[in-house]
Amino acid sequence: MATYSNVKLGLTHEVGDMVISKQKLEWKSRTPDTNDIVVSASEIKNLEWLNIDRKKKLMRVTFTDKSKEWLRFIGFANDDEIEIDKVCKQNLGKGLNPKMVNLSGQSWGKFVLRGQDMVCRTENKHIVFTVPYQSLSQSVIQGRNEISLEFKNKNPDAQSSSPQRGGSGGGGGGGDELVEMRIFIPDDDEGAAYQEFHQTLMKKAKLESDKADIIAWFKDILFRVPRGNKEIYFYPQHFLFRTDTFAYRIQYKQIKRLFVFEQPGEKVAFLVHLSPGIRQGNQTYGYLIMEFGEHDICSTKINATTEQLRNEYASKDGKQILDKEMSGPTYDVLSRVFMALSKIKIIAARKFESSDGQKCVSCSFGANQGLLYPLEKSMFFIWKPVSYIRHADIEHVEILRMEQGTVRLFDLQLKLRKKETSIVFTGIDRADYEPLMRYFLAKPNIAIVDKSVHESRLSSSMLSSSRSTRTRKNIRASNANADIQLPGGATALDDEDEDDEDYDMDADKDMLEEDDEADDTHFENIVEHDSELGSGGDDNDNDNDDENGKMEMSISPPKKKKRKKEKKAAAADKKGSQPEDDHMIDSDEDVDLK
Repeated sequence: MATYSNVKLGLTHEVGDMVISKQKLEWKSRTPDTNDIVVSASEIKNLEWLNIDRKKKLMRVTFTDKSKEWLRFIGFANDDEIEIDKVCKQNLGKGLNPKMVNLSGQSWGKFVLRGQDMVCRTENKHIVFTVPYQSLSQSVIQGRNEISLEFKNKNPDAQSSSPQRGGSGGGGGGGDELVEMRIFIPDDDEGAAYQEFHQTLMKKAKLESDKADIIAWFKDILFRVPRGNKEIYFYPQHFLFRTDTFAYRIQYKQIKRLFVFEQPGEKVAFLVHLSPGIRQGNQTYGYLIMEFGEHDICSTKINATTEQLRNEYASKDGKQILDKEMSGPTYDVLSRVFMALSKIKIIAARKFESSDGQKCVSCSFGANQGLLYPLEKSMFFIWKPVSYIRHADIEHVEILRMEQGTVRLFDLQLKLRKKETSIVFTGIDRADYEPLMRYFLAKPNIAIVDKSVHESRLSSSMLSSSRSTRTRKNIRASNANADIQLPGGATALDDEDEDDEDYDMDADKDMLEEDDEADDTHFENIVEHDSELGSGGDDNDNDNDDENGKMEMSISPPKKKKRKKEKKAAAADKKGSQPEDDHMIDSDEDVDLK
């Protein structure tokens, strides 16, 4: 019997001790609650001996059962080879089978797809490198002749741990690790060899998804980032979006946030925030952005049992999100599926309203025109570049070009705490100055340059509006230059200037409270979407019913009371008929991503 200390196990690099005894090879981990490995001599097909570098050696154990995963033991010294070969022959009946490894740094060769690994060899059949299939997370065609291989994260929980774990060097538990490899495969006499290589690798590495596991499927989804029309397939642990030449598999655990943004022109943007992002060509995408028309309708079947819909695919608070058959606006159906499978609620712009009633303001970021969405705890700019700015990262904001009275636009400058250069959004309409400034003034943690000046300007605007209201009281409605006289000599006023008798503080309390900051103190709070508070009619509607029969003139001014009551009733009906979507919308409260 022979014992060897500080031997690391394969891809995990767990440290343990190897014991070779009669008809048996054992490896015992030093980590508590870890299963030991025991291999009988009859199971072993080959004992391969390879150079890792000029100091360390690797012993690879292959099995007669081709379905069984090979074992790799790392950490032997150069002078161990003769001794281990002798011990293995005596106890296991098999000696070491040395494999020549090229250590010159050569990065090209011929690829051989074996039973459990991919091997790159030189012309002399020396091994350049091997890639175990079990270490791959996916293979993606990035372009003609180019394939990207992505590797699994060995230990996601240990990314921020001390580099000393597992020792220095040798690919221990800390430090750098390989996450991607790009392979260029030239065409051969039969054409595009890279496609055949990709398809064979997908089968050998078992990276293909079983079509029977598809939960939902959507086709012809317009992506703004990355651009193109794509199909989306949802599986239990990941989703796949693809075109004719491109396919990418993304784990649900990569999804960090989901956003739904209403756009001007009856369009809706749906954003998926990924960490880590995906790479296509030389570009890395941290966000997937889809765009839909508000009236685009779709229907799809959900391949799940009733029990799964009620439990496994329910929201975090236990509410059922999906049904056996889903139909409705495409963005709504798709976002529900994303939410159910990723267990992440959706963030939407709720409270901010621009001068024209939108949830965003139009502006430019650099040379690119887009939309800026002020959220409760952050700001979001789409389309290019996609920018997510947390309030906690803003040192101060400054309004530029506002003093230039002849210019109808102004700029917004954000100075960030951890960056030397500021972010400037240009070309914002002056009509949006007041709602945008009130938004910043309501955020106590955001400093505003010349705050008193802006407060004074807003106060002046309110005073001017008040004077305008009082001035309207002196405007006389006339018919052949005659005043509208009420009994007792009083002058009739337009209904807009009467007290709003329809407003009831108690009755409207719930609507007012949904804009309270308390709604956003917890990331999991249930909130309502701003679209539920839309206006309820056309302001140009006239109601000529004469409610005041004592007026002396036959022509009555337009009445607004009845219209207001109808608006309130319509809003109440809309709120009452709203499906149980409130639990889908979440606050954008800041959460530091690990």
